Amino acid sequence: MTVVQLLSPFMLALSVGVAAALHLVRARGLAPQAQPVRVRNRR
Repeated sequence: MTVVQLLSPFMLALSVGVAAALHLVRARGLAPQAQPVRVRNRR
């Protein structure tokens, strides 16, 4: 039972961490692509 109790929190933490990481990566990935385009358009 101890193994299950220890694994369940880790699985939840991993799932939340992966979801947050993907969200941050997508946000950072889209921002750099949009910024250079805006700068080029302004120039």
